Amino acid sequence: MDPREQRGRKPPGHRRGSFQPRPLPGRTYYDALGRNDLAYLLARAVQFFLPGIPQVYYVGLLAGHNDTALLSSTGVRRDINRQRFVVGEAELPLERPIVRELLRLIGLRKDFPAFGGCFRSLPVSRRALSLEWTYGECSARLTVDFRNLAYAVDLIADGVPQQFRFDLAAAQRAPEVNAAAAI
Repeated sequence: MDPREQRGRKPPGHRRGSFQPRPLPGRTYYDALGRNDLAYLLARAVQFFLPGIPQVYYVGLLAGHNDTALLSSTGVRRDINRQRFVVGEAELPLERPIVRELLRLIGLRKDFPAFGGCFRSLPVSRRALSLEWTYGECSARLTVDFRNLAYAVDLIADGVPQQFRFDLAAAQRAPEVNAAAAI
């Protein structure tokens, strides 16, 4: 059949108002990225470097895994990424290096002055991305090569260059993080 004739055709068995698209299987963002800590942090860095107010769901903040047990018990597809915590249980993921680094990234987005300025996307290549914010003497630039997850977060504060690096090993030795203060 000619593709132009398919336009507007209804699926077999369709009755007005009866067709519902099949929902995609749910999963946590962290599991969707193969539980790769660096890939997850870079995906969040891109999110935080784009204009607007970045939002992170609590399971994403804690780099949560698919909760297949909850899904099995409720039968509700979205429960796969709706982990339910009991008192004290939500603090355990704060010890994970990926969560500590995500909180550092949130703090950077929240506190670094350049994010209150002008945004621009810089040309790089088809497989890389470079995003930059500038405000006065401050700037923040994220450059990511998605082929090999090479990245740079270059900061300039009052004319002084700095680099922000994810340090997943050092995060294990870091002092306790106050999650509420980072957000």
